[in-house]
Amino acid sequence: SPTTTTRRWTAEGAQKGMADKLAVLSTVRSTYTFVWRQRQRMFTLAFPAVVIFAIGYALLISALPESFAALLRGDSVRPPPDDFDSMTILISGGIALSLALLGAMNLFAVACHRAFLIDEREANLRLAIAWKRHHTSYLWLTIGVGFVVGIVQIIVMALAGVAMLAVGAKAPPSLLFIFVNASLVVSYWVFARLLFLFPATAIEHPATLCEAPRLSRGNKWRLLAVLLMAEFPLWIIHLIWQPINVLGMM
Repeated sequence: SPTTTTRRWTAEGAQKGMADKLAVLSTVRSTYTFVWRQRQRMFTLAFPAVVIFAIGYALLISALPESFAALLRGDSVRPPPDDFDSMTILISGGIALSLALLGAMNLFAVACHRAFLIDEREANLRLAIAWKRHHTSYLWLTIGVGFVVGIVQIIVMALAGVAMLAVGAKAPPSLLFIFVNASLVVSYWVFARLLFLFPATAIEHPATLCEAPRLSRGNKWRLLAVLLMAEFPLWIIHLIWQPINVLGMM
C-alpha cells in the first residue's frame, strides 16, 4: 500500500537508500486516478478557500489607483503622491493575503497527502482546517525546500551570466534561453530529490533535508519524470489561463 511503501522508504531508506525502483507510469496513473476518484471531496475542500481568496484579490485589484492601473497598461503617467500611500496599503494587504494563501495551500496539501497515504476521509473540510503540529512542520519544510531550490536557481543563473560575459558579443541569442531552461531542469531535479520529505512530513514521519538524497537514491531521474508528468496538466491550465488573466487586467 502507499502508506507501507512510504513508511519503508522513510524508515529504512534513511539507513541504506532506496532499493526499489519506482514504477513511473503506474505512479503517475495512480496519482491521476486518486485525484479523479476524490474530485468531489477535493472540490468541496478547496472551494471555500478559492472563493475567499478570489474575492480578496478582486478587492485589491479594484482598489488599485487609476494612475498605477494606467502604468500596468503601458501608459506614460506620473502617479500623484497620494497614490503612493494607497499603494503601500495595497501592497501590505497583498502580502497578508499571500501569506494566508500559503497557509491555506499548506492545509490542502497535508490533507491530500494524508488522504492518499492514510485514509481518504482525511480530505475532509472539518479535519483539514484544524492546524496541528505536522502542519507547522510541513510549512517550514515548504519554506526550506523553496529556499534550497531558489539558491540552486541563483547559482545556475550566476554561472550562466559568467558564461555569457565570457563569450561576449559572440553569444548566440538562443544561449540565454538554453541557460534559463537548464536552470529550470536543475531546479526540478533538486526538488525531485527532496520530494519524499513532503509525504513523510504530512504523515508525521520526521525526515530531514540531509536524509532526502538517501531516500531518493536510485530513483533520481524516475522521480523527476513522475514530477514532470504529474504537473503537465497544470502547465496546460497555466498556458490557457495566462492570456485570459492578462486580458482581464487590460
